[in-house]
Amino acid sequence: MPGEYICINGHIHESDSCGSRLLGLLGANYTYRSVHTLAGRPLHIDAHLALLGHSYESLYGYDPAIERAGVERWIGEVLYRNSASRGSNLIRIVAAPDGEGGGSDIFIFYLGPMMYQGYSLWHKPRRALPLTYEVPFPAFRTAANLTSHNYAHAHARRLGYDAAITVNYAGEAVSLGEDPLFCVRGREVFVADAETRIPQSVERLLGIEVCRAAGLEVHEQAVAADELTGMDELFAFSPQGLVPVGSVGEHLLPSAIVNLLGDRLPGLQSQELTLF
Repeated sequence: MPGEYICINGHIHESDSCGSRLLGLLGANYTYRSVHTLAGRPLHIDAHLALLGHSYESLYGYDPAIERAGVERWIGEVLYRNSASRGSNLIRIVAAPDGEGGGSDIFIFYLGPMMYQGYSLWHKPRRALPLTYEVPFPAFRTAANLTSHNYAHAHARRLGYDAAITVNYAGEAVSLGEDPLFCVRGREVFVADAETRIPQSVERLLGIEVCRAAGLEVHEQAVAADELTGMDELFAFSPQGLVPVGSVGEHLLPSAIVNLLGDRLPGLQSQELTLF
């Protein structure tokens, strides 16, 4: 749920006063990015906005013309109006067609504080359930993409698990919800290729960077779901950081390499990213 205040096209509104507009988003076409902010500063904002613009133009055929300076100012205002802490917080930037053709509406939502400050290693490994479902337009983060993952997550929780591993109709395990899944075997790491199986994202790029910095060989290819229990370790990379997967179904997994990668996370806050 959004915070008490949201930003729409640079203007701050009380969420309660925008009920019909927010309800309209539930059935709307939009693309989005979830952004980690630290001490009021959105991390990797240039990369997030470039990927958001690329997705929007690919889906709708025109550039949403999102300006960094304006978005940073709006994010700061949203954090301030929602009394956000100076630590780590999560915000979501949504770009949606304005319904009039050729224009876009930019929404900024405050989703709440994060458990840790900066990119961190999640303290509790996730118990994950592989679920087969296909995400529409898998190369982009869209309204349909987010809704599909939310349904799968709720189903996994109902069955006693923490999260769902997305298995596409080709039988490939590609993500932990909306977060890219990394599969470790020996000194090799496998992550699904972007732009076909999962969206390119800041989180995917940071996961690749931290693995390579640790001397691991990264292969940008998906792993078959029936090979997951043969992997040494699994983890996802979320806006918070590394999320270890402690079990797939009833099969337990260690987190030795994931713990080593966790020591390298603080340096990612200023990591340069190559997008295209």
